[in-house]
Amino acid sequence: MSETITESEAGSAMGNDARARAAAAPSAGRVVSSEPEPAPTVVAANVVAANVVAAHVGAMPDTRDLNFYAADHYLRFQVARRLPAHERAHGEALLDELGAILGARVEELAAEADRQTPTLRTHNRRGERVDEIVPSHAYRELEAILYGRFGLAAMTLRDNVAGLSGRGSLVLDDALIYLAAQVESGLFCPLSMTRALARTLVKFAPPAIVARYLPHLTATDMAGLMTGAMFMTEKQGGSDLGLVATRAGPAPDEPAAPGEPGWWRLDGEKWFCSNAGADLILTLARPAGAPDGTRGLGLFLVPRVLPDGRRNPYRIDRLKDKLGMRSFASGEVTFTGTLAHQIGGPGVGWRQMTEMLNITRLGCACAAAALARRSALEAITHARGRVAFGRALADLPLMRLQLLDLLQDAEALAALFFEGSAQLQAADAGDEAARSRARVLTPLAKYHASDAARQVVAEGMEVRGGNAYIEEWPNARLLRDVHVQAIWEGTGNISALDVLRAVARDDAGGALLGDLRARVLATSDDAILPAARLADRALGAVADHLGDLLARAPAERDLLARRFTRDLAHAVIAALLVEDAAIQAASGGGYRCLLQAAGYLRRHVYPPRWAAPYDADRSALDAFDALVDWDPALPATAAAPLLRALESEAADLIGR
Repeated sequence: MSETITESEAGSAMGNDARARAAAAPSAGRVVSSEPEPAPTVVAANVVAANVVAAHVGAMPDTRDLNFYAADHYLRFQVARRLPAHERAHGEALLDELGAILGARVEELAAEADRQTPTLRTHNRRGERVDEIVPSHAYRELEAILYGRFGLAAMTLRDNVAGLSGRGSLVLDDALIYLAAQVESGLFCPLSMTRALARTLVKFAPPAIVARYLPHLTATDMAGLMTGAMFMTEKQGGSDLGLVATRAGPAPDEPAAPGEPGWWRLDGEKWFCSNAGADLILTLARPAGAPDGTRGLGLFLVPRVLPDGRRNPYRIDRLKDKLGMRSFASGEVTFTGTLAHQIGGPGVGWRQMTEMLNITRLGCACAAAALARRSALEAITHARGRVAFGRALADLPLMRLQLLDLLQDAEALAALFFEGSAQLQAADAGDEAARSRARVLTPLAKYHASDAARQVVAEGMEVRGGNAYIEEWPNARLLRDVHVQAIWEGTGNISALDVLRAVARDDAGGALLGDLRARVLATSDDAILPAARLADRALGAVADHLGDLLARAPAERDLLARRFTRDLAHAVIAALLVEDAAIQAASGGGYRCLLQAAGYLRRHVYPPRWAAPYDADRSALDAFDALVDWDPALPATAAAPLLRALESEAADLIGR
């Protein structure tokens, strides 16, 4: 049984003023679980009952002094459920420390970095070519916090980062990134690439290269830090990386350090280069005589500064004027005899690059889910403190329904992302079945979180109304930033097609669905079994659709890729939310997650049929505060009417 410790009145990092502001948002308690590993632990109860500060006319509530971690019950649930027991207490302390500074100092820095975009310095005062990116002072301070104090690019790759004993788990690192990305999205593109580049070098690079660069990629002092990037896209190719035309040839005249591989020279243009001023770049190029397509590509490591201190000859032609993610530099780069180490030649280079790409794709899902969460938080904070028509906005029935939909979707995206993170963590530990599941979950999370988060962010903006359209508030920045997640690291079409390839490989799709069906039906709680059966039925239907899909001609499969990916995402998420409910109930945390799972099944898996009677789900009227504040007293009977209706409708559909 988990021990629940609340900090609503003592021990909170928020302070009295912040605690008063937090009353306008979801209540702020923290759960510390004493459950021994590996039993799934969990949950949390509500710790603050009603609003301490009443909504009032003229109020314009914000999240400035809110502890974002204390306010995020679902993140704390995931942390308690998924973190290894040995790092849980310190991990929660780090999350609480980070959460306490996000709404104030980090939000100020993020807004400033968004306004003061980086500049390109092509020459120094002597007229020498330098090609340096000059970021804002705010961006540099953000780097010191996120790379430095919290070690977010380093904790999974070296020991004793951020006060941890040994290495941090991937789930903890991802939880910290998910939390911080709710405020500053831009920096997490370079940070994600830095972490992924280091991981790729550890897996594939010669030991001498790892020894030279890994300490810098995982540095937490800013003077020693090297950030990473991957330059893939070219003008003629876009998503079709088989058209990469950058050329590579050996450079025998350039001496290499003892034990390090020889140098190559690269020539070609890269069209979209995020973190254009990176210290280390992984890029694709085609050696002379290599075949066409991706099988002819090699993977090369390009240092900005050579080991002897010389500037590596490549040119940053210009910076992109981006719609969003404006705090860091994306640009166009031309390689001109640029020196590089070959990490993998034709036949293996592309596969090695996909290792890095899969990490950054999961990073896109993380960023999208984080932006959805921030949007829901802003909406709930605003609606609970703002008065309209004589009542708090959050007391108006239609607003309550809108807010619960936003919260439900934000939690659904977090559930999918953290499942992907947990499976990747297990794969890194040698679990081959988890590796197969992660191969499907990565593009699935990338596609679905990127797609759904755009709607959540737009709807959340509407809740705040006119202020949300003003740049002094965070919503406009969230809206700009969320759209790029559906483009970077593969558009929606690319991600959906990758899902199809992944599910077909070694029956990975069937294995994922089978694993989830076993997990969701493992509950012995009679109150949860109806939801478990509904989720199992959805997973079974998707398995049937998958068999039919794979039997079709390739062109027909491609036509159905997005529809199948959406159906798969909804079924997977429904199963994960039902599993949440079982874990919460088993730990004595009540049935709040069961009502959320039932609501998700109704909205996304078994929606009412056209011409059917209007749905009578009263959750928005009867359980709004309990759902938002994670009231542990919420009984199973709150979900029973909706589950009975869903079971009846599902049985009717199957019967017909």
